[in-house]
Amino acid sequence: MMNIRLYGLALILFFYSCGTEKSPDQDQEIKQNDMALHWELTDDQADWVEQTLEGMTVEEKVGQLIAPAIGPSNGEQNADILAQVAEWIDKYKIGHVYVASSKMDPQKTAQLINDMQRASPLPLLIHSDLECGPGTKFDGGTILAWPMGIAQTRSEELAYDWATITAKEARAIGIHLINLPVLDVNINPDNPVINVRSFGDDPDLVTGMGSALYRGLNDHGLIGAAKHFPGHGDVAVDSHSRMPAILADRERLDSVEFRPYKTVIPEGLKSIMTAHISIPALDPTPGLPATLSRIIMTDVLRDELGFQGLLITDAFDMGGILGSGTFEEAATQSLLAGNDIVLLWSDPRFETVVPYLLNAVKEGRISHAHLERSVRRNLEMKARLGIHENKYVSVDEIPLKVATDEHLEKAREIYERSVVLVKNEGDLVPLGNRTIAVLSINDDEGDPDIGDTFISEMRSRGKIVSVWSADPGTQVEDFPVAMKEAQKADVIVIGLFARIMARRGSPAVVHEQFIQLLNDLADVKTPVMVVSFGSPYLISQFPDVDGYMVCSEPTWEFYGYDKHRPGQVTAAKALHGETEISGKLAVTIPDLFPFGHGIQLKF
Repeated sequence: MMNIRLYGLALILFFYSCGTEKSPDQDQEIKQNDMALHWELTDDQADWVEQTLEGMTVEEKVGQLIAPAIGPSNGEQNADILAQVAEWIDKYKIGHVYVASSKMDPQKTAQLINDMQRASPLPLLIHSDLECGPGTKFDGGTILAWPMGIAQTRSEELAYDWATITAKEARAIGIHLINLPVLDVNINPDNPVINVRSFGDDPDLVTGMGSALYRGLNDHGLIGAAKHFPGHGDVAVDSHSRMPAILADRERLDSVEFRPYKTVIPEGLKSIMTAHISIPALDPTPGLPATLSRIIMTDVLRDELGFQGLLITDAFDMGGILGSGTFEEAATQSLLAGNDIVLLWSDPRFETVVPYLLNAVKEGRISHAHLERSVRRNLEMKARLGIHENKYVSVDEIPLKVATDEHLEKAREIYERSVVLVKNEGDLVPLGNRTIAVLSINDDEGDPDIGDTFISEMRSRGKIVSVWSADPGTQVEDFPVAMKEAQKADVIVIGLFARIMARRGSPAVVHEQFIQLLNDLADVKTPVMVVSFGSPYLISQFPDVDGYMVCSEPTWEFYGYDKHRPGQVTAAKALHGETEISGKLAVTIPDLFPFGHGIQLKF
């Protein structure tokens, strides 16, 4: 039997200490080709899969099904990260690494990924989660609009372009798989964690946009893992914190949640990520998340819907899975349910999980045939990517492929076409020669200056008479002074920032003191235009304002607005009539505005 071994941690650290100096392995770092991924393997690819599988130990096979996460790093932590990954490879034979985030530029990130690949005898499949493009994970990549922003353009061509940019830059950096497209149909306005991450609340729109985005990824050599099956759009609980339930019947599931999958799976979808949610209509087992349900993952997804690709669990650090018995037993059940990769995340607990899985194989709970099916799927995907022949990327070529002028110009077009003017009483837009008071309100404490880019862009274009920034830490006693100053202007423009954030526990709603402020301002004579940098639903909390605009603004890891803030630049341009406004709502705002609403303006 072939026993995969490392030459030792010291040798790995030696390679890393060489930085970008050429090593023997770097002779193999050839130019990556953007090639579509096909189901059929070539004879050489198929031979590699079978020969590799035949020579693997049980320990190596189990390791191929495990994905730990690394990050973030600004470069200073790279030696420690590499040492950790090398240990995981040596002890546990891991087949995947999930790059959670990187504060490094793409070249340094690629160098780290190359070094991790060098540490592994078999190619690693490198994952990431680029919901707003590479630039919100890797400092210097192209920053793109949220999926809902893409949908607001109603252009499947732009969805394909969005994916093309992401695929080219991700593969240049060394990423092979990303968790997109988001196929959740966001039919619950109170959804605390999907919202702008979805293409919207209409199954047909989600299907069309999701299909186009998937094809753009696949055509340029990047695996797209659609998520979150069987659907995460109709929940009012964040599965990062605890397990939600969807109580719809099978007929509704078929027409809404499953609708995108029924289209994209036959198009060749290569991978799907699961949801840690309960769906009694599919599996009535109390307290069992879909991730651990064989009925849902095998009987429904594989047998009924015909999916034959890689099935990946959502992260195992989430409350939706942690309540399902022990961590180790949940990992075992996820494989038995039909998953091929267990995303153990940043606390992988290898020292207990791996022995537990090996014992499950030894005792026959996980049969050798079942184990080999999943390992074969993993190896076949690596062969399709071509990383069995060349697992490295050319660091020197990254500036020619990442954040190119062409990519940045297309990103700008997507932002501009995604702007939705929801309400414009008194023809506030364009602002013209009016004097303006600018208020920037951040609903999350700790960054009252989040709207600095918006303020700066507004200053450069208009007659600004007052500026005020606030977050939840701002004293309520300051509000009357800000209101008084703002009313000296012809129009009050408010930039409102309310993030969609994992584990926040509530949808993107605004703090009570800010809701009161916005409603008080709506009652004064000076007209008010609110710009929501994120959720379109926010106007439900202050419906009497004179104007309302929705602009896509990407975030870093869902936890903060990206420092480059391209959405704020787009908003200032739209308010001043520098760009046409053509976006349409991708959701219904209950009791206020229908799906598809949007005031169209040409200047």
